[in-house]
Amino acid sequence: NFESVKAAMYAFDMNVKESKFYNEAIRFIKYGCDLGWHERNAGNVSLRLLSEEVESVSEDFSFDREWVNLSTPVPEMSGEYIFTTVTGSYFIDIHNAPETKFCICQISDDGMSHRVVWGGLRPTSELCGHLLALSELKNRSLNRAVYHCHPANVVALSYIIPQDDKCFSE
Repeated sequence: NFESVKAAMYAFDMNVKESKFYNEAIRFIKYGCDLGWHERNAGNVSLRLLSEEVESVSEDFSFDREWVNLSTPVPEMSGEYIFTTVTGSYFIDIHNAPETKFCICQISDDGMSHRVVWGGLRPTSELCGHLLALSELKNRSLNRAVYHCHPANVVALSYIIPQDDKCFSE
């Protein structure tokens, strides 16, 4: 039918800001803010992009930035593209200028480095931790996102109760 052909054609000439993953990230972060999950810039998001998502927005990519060594190599993530918040992003105002609050990183073929191919200058300072988590998820589940936040009530609770896993899990 015409609508499915139109949708398929549209998917291949989309820019990042029109993509579903970009707009869903903004929506989800706003939802987290509305729930009080964030204080100031405490939090970040990373999403391992699917090959069809990369293909649909790759015309926006620029491959002229330098490769940056990862503090922890993650060979399981070699060749992947990661959509992530940039370092210093404030979730509370991410909807005001989201194109400056996100970037897409390409992970090198050996998993030793990354480079930004779209968006902000530097990915979240938590990139290596996110890559390690995403590498664990990659072959185990359909999940492909890391959402890291510091809900104020959980932070406050950590000052009140003993710091042991038994206390947190009962």
